[in-house]
Amino acid sequence: MEWYYVFNGQRTGPVSRSEFDRLVQTGVITPATLVWRPGMDNWQPWSELAPPGPPALPPLPDTDAEAGEFAVEAGEAPLSAGAGHAGGQAAPFGEPVFPATGTRFAGFWIRLAAKLIDGVCLFALCVVPQLVVIFSVAAALGVDLSQPPSDLSELGPRLLVQMASLVVGTIIGIGYSVFFIRRFDATPGKLAVGIRLVRADGTKLSAGRIIGRYFAEQLSIMTFLVGYIIAGFDGEKRSLHDYICDTRVVFKN
Repeated sequence: MEWYYVFNGQRTGPVSRSEFDRLVQTGVITPATLVWRPGMDNWQPWSELAPPGPPALPPLPDTDAEAGEFAVEAGEAPLSAGAGHAGGQAAPFGEPVFPATGTRFAGFWIRLAAKLIDGVCLFALCVVPQLVVIFSVAAALGVDLSQPPSDLSELGPRLLVQMASLVVGTIIGIGYSVFFIRRFDATPGKLAVGIRLVRADGTKLSAGRIIGRYFAEQLSIMTFLVGYIIAGFDGEKRSLHDYICDTRVVFKN
């Protein structure tokens, strides 16, 4: 059974039953969120469908609807008919007219606090491996790091030493992001301040998107941090790398 829901004013879906249940449990889908599935005449708030008690999927009967057979009669639904998806099932939702509810976007300062915590964590993880690589590569290239370069011929080997250190730091940084975001939807810094990272539709990030966002974040750094600062002026608190990778940073609850 496939479900659709309204997130950030836009129709989102289809999502599987298990994914829908996860979104309910994590608070992305709130009691006020409009939801729809094949077999329903209109979009309804989740509170009208959810059983009492902890959020869970309602025991609604399965409905097998053939592709293209579902249509919304004029005036019955609050939203116009939307485009079909890969499975051929159409959802009665066109232009977004309802704002998303229950979503609080994390602003600049709390994200800065999370970034500082992550910076400390990454420093602790990187310092030993990077020092080992720096001295190992320097020894292999015959570079004496205790002395300044005596001529231009030493600049090349010294640059290679720095590049080796940068590669190690990048690998550790990517591994750090992928491991924690895939497992917890947040790095330790974000977990500490109660925020998490999601797609624009509220779903989890893939490993590929996490890696892409890591490199996109370097653009925010190279713009003299303007890429970070714009989060303070955006309605959804998006930094430059959030724009590029279609991600949002939101509060857990």
